[in-house]
Amino acid sequence: MDPEFKKEVIISGGVIVASILIFGIASWYLANGISEQAAQIIEKRTVLAEWARSVSTLGEFRLVAPEVEKYEAQIKAILPGKEGLIDFGRVVETIARVNRVKTIFNFEGEAVPAQVGVPGYIAFSLRADGNFADIQSFFTTLHGRGSKFLISLSGLDLQRAGEEYHAAVQGRVYFR
Repeated sequence: MDPEFKKEVIISGGVIVASILIFGIASWYLANGISEQAAQIIEKRTVLAEWARSVSTLGEFRLVAPEVEKYEAQIKAILPGKEGLIDFGRVVETIARVNRVKTIFNFEGEAVPAQVGVPGYIAFSLRADGNFADIQSFFTTLHGRGSKFLISLSGLDLQRAGEEYHAAVQGRVYFR
């Protein structure tokens, strides 16, 4: 074989191998770059989709905001602040006097603080003494619209003692 031909074959082969290596390295580099860019695009699309949902939710909130404000005003009317609970004992006494019932009222334990969307409360115990109709009227007024407080009653114990009845009840009064 001619040395000149051999030299050209080796050079041509080297150029081909070098071209293949350069093409392979460039392909590998571009493939990695494209994968990284694709991951970034997916991440940005996810963020944009979340942002679009947030904007949509905000729009929905703005539509119902007037209705929420109406209910919020009603809740504030029936749920006093914690400091407003000072008047609860006087309200109980007033309702008892109007209904001719003798009462013993006590707050019990510590108040459970209000949290977002959930009112706070404090427990109380109440004893009412009087005739049956007066006690019934007293509790109806206290639990109904006669009181500016939202309360729940539980554990009613009613006992008869001659002409009088003794009612003992546990309850909670709620606040915002």
